[in-house]
Amino acid sequence: MKNILAIVILTAIWIILVESFEPIFVISGILASTVSVMVSKRFLPLKEIEDVSFRKLVFYPFFLVGQIYSGGFYVIKIILSGQRTDLVTIKTSLKSDVLRVILADTITLTPGSVLLDLTDDEIMVVWLRNKNAPDVELVQNKDELLKGNIEKMLFKAQK
Repeated sequence: MKNILAIVILTAIWIILVESFEPIFVISGILASTVSVMVSKRFLPLKEIEDVSFRKLVFYPFFLVGQIYSGGFYVIKIILSGQRTDLVTIKTSLKSDVLRVILADTITLTPGSVLLDLTDDEIMVVWLRNKNAPDVELVQNKDELLKGNIEKMLFKAQK
């Protein structure tokens, strides 16, 4: 039943994206959705990931797009006014390996930062900053500046 629901939802998304309800697009959407669900069931170890509530991450992609856009405007401003890069290590209190990887990937997808290393509770990134910004060691809330609401959003999905 879950598979059929997933196929229906993916087919609906397909139809919205192609903006056509012609039979060829509906059939291709059903086929692509069916193949996607079968490949996902076969190769993704979702049953092994027990410490994440994926239902609470449904709106995360929309949140991520918003973060990418706002980060893009931040980087444009920095580039126009002068920039420098700093190596920054931030701590996370997420317990799930999956959520820590999602956090690190999200920080990397957000313009202005690049992931260098991810260990247990630390993420090292190259951070693009204003050339007149104080040294990283003097910035009290550097973790919050880089993680922002991302970690808070991911905390909701932690079991």
